[in-house]
Amino acid sequence: MQHQSYEDAFVRTMSLTAIADAVRGDIIRAMSLQDVAIGLSQSRLVSQLMAKRAKPNGVCICEPGAELQTLSAIESKLLPGISSRNKERIGAYGLKCVGQIRHLAKKRSCGISAAKAKNSIVSL
Repeated sequence: MQHQSYEDAFVRTMSLTAIADAVRGDIIRAMSLQDVAIGLSQSRLVSQLMAKRAKPNGVCICEPGAELQTLSAIESKLLPGISSRNKERIGAYGLKCVGQIRHLAKKRSCGISAAKAKNSIVSL
């Protein structure tokens, strides 16, 4: 094992939550903020969604390899880049979670209409 630095060894022994809490504390002190939310994931999209879940002042972590499961449970209204009109359409179909949208997309790719799929969606 090659020793690179004290900081490297320290980071390897800390949990992701402890690291995120330390970073959050540093940001609060350095910028005189009251609330800082941090989301961690290997995916930028999932990190953004985790930060939204962590608001107003917390930490939310998606463990490596759990991105699909975590993303499936996210509320569809939190997805970035979707217009308010499309969010209304998603809501009209009763789709509350990203996993339900994925389920619908799979059914549509198999030739099932959205109206029929709406009746067969199971809440996650």
